[in-house]
Amino acid sequence: MQHCTTDHAYPLYDPRWEHDACGTGFLAQISGKASHSLIQTALDALTHLAHRGAQDADAETSDGAGLLTQIPRALLCEELQTLGTNPSRLSATHSGGMQGKEISLSDPADLAVGMLFLPSQERSPGTYARSRQVIEQALNEVGLGELEGQPLHWRNPPLNPAVLGTRARATAPSIAQILFIRPPHLTFEEYERTLYYARRLIERRLQEAQIDDAYIVSLSRTTVIYKGLLAPNELARFYLDLADSRYTSAFAVFHQRYSTNTFPSWSLFWNCSHVLVVNYCIVCKCLFLLHGSMIPNWRAHSVPGVNIILV
Repeated sequence: MQHCTTDHAYPLYDPRWEHDACGTGFLAQISGKASHSLIQTALDALTHLAHRGAQDADAETSDGAGLLTQIPRALLCEELQTLGTNPSRLSATHSGGMQGKEISLSDPADLAVGMLFLPSQERSPGTYARSRQVIEQALNEVGLGELEGQPLHWRNPPLNPAVLGTRARATAPSIAQILFIRPPHLTFEEYERTLYYARRLIERRLQEAQIDDAYIVSLSRTTVIYKGLLAPNELARFYLDLADSRYTSAFAVFHQRYSTNTFPSWSLFWNCSHVLVVNYCIVCKCLFLLHGSMIPNWRAHSVPGVNIILV
């Protein structure tokens, strides 16, 4: 096989020879029915990708692992409805604003979740408070600053920090979730656009405020990402939500990071899309060279009951 170089300054190098990469996988219920057993299977499969990552010299901190799933609506809706009896995991933007008040969802599909890495509340309490204020102001600008007429709703996902290695614990962010309910005047399509715009606006406002250690992991009405500077077998022991039987999903995308040319960090890993896009481009180029045709018509070769999901 003949390899063509793209840079004549380095005639012995071809980027197509680069095969070391993250370990990724996708699991789905063909029926579309959500279950906790699928989460367990995905986590088990993720543990078999540990060889695709690396480990720090402390033998405790890994490159990182993550899981993308559908929003666990049964778990979160139940917490919202029992807010008054367990306020420790849920807190309103303004002190006491929502505690003791039951919130009911007429349609669980109205729920959206933002997963956030914020500056450490212990190491940088001032920056932490400022980052939350910036986020709340941005959400108010786009009309998402209230939940059922109440102040914006923050959730503290249950964590087990003891699982973290020494280096991971020393750099760990404060992890928080924001729960949204679709405003009645927005259609689902408008809701999705508003959530996307909200994410971009928050990122811009944080940059303007020079808050570099705040990061939006995911913000969507359909999916949520749980990730960390962890080994694959530590993910569910750190994020206790993942071990909860009420956490269900019909699909899961899992990821073991391979830290290429960068030091492991909480914010860097997780994006399977770059792997899919690069491989897709290579396939299309090969098909063009072989058959003189451009991008194949995937719909013409689809399998009933199986959907291609881009993340």
